Amino acid sequence: SRADSEQKLAYPFRTGWVSWEPFVGWRGTLYGEDRMGHGPRTRSVGTYGASASSEFYRTWEAESRLLDMDGLRNVLIPGANLTVIKQPNTQPADLLQFDEIDAVDARETVDLTFRSLIQTRRGPTRSPATFADLGWGTTLFPDANRDNTETSRDLSRKVRDFSNVNQNVFLFPRDWITVRSESSYDTYEDLLESQKSGLNLRYGRPTRAADSAGRYLFSADMN
Repeated sequence: SRADSEQKLAYPFRTGWVSWEPFVGWRGTLYGEDRMGHGPRTRSVGTYGASASSEFYRTWEAESRLLDMDGLRNVLIPGANLTVIKQPNTQPADLLQFDEIDAVDARETVDLTFRSLIQTRRGPTRSPATFADLGWGTTLFPDANRDNTETSRDLSRKVRDFSNVNQNVFLFPRDWITVRSESSYDTYEDLLESQKSGLNLRYGRPTRAADSAGRYLFSADMN
């Protein structure tokens, strides 16, 4: 048996054009028994960190009946999030492993993100709508030797300061069409690890909407 509780205290504020949110947290987990059958056992883990983000805008005059477009606004949102997980008083090796809760261990990451939203006005009321949503992200590991090592194809141990660069693209040329693409690129191996693309079409009356989805998924390895 296991009982888990996680608390987080955050204090968001803004200085100039940057939004900040420092936080502290604590996670307590009670186990009926550990890997050796001894118990009960309590694990305690402290966390802290902070996030920062900002938004930049620019507008253009644009109109298209084909795309149901009335004006364009581009919103650029860079962001960074530092998360530090302290050393728990009970190690993962001492616990039966079932999911990510049992695997919690000391770790430090900095998530770096960049998002570009392209918005317009649509419909009879000219309501705000998203035309494109583009996002990129990677993770920096300040202690990569501890937190981000892997075995390469030649069985050598490699330490990587950054994770893969992930990209998410969502296009909405009309309110009933969604085009999406998700990819993950390994900058160390110069390798496109995965690429997923899809097309969703929605049709029908608003009260009886039916979805028609055509999806094209593939993975690619590039040397």
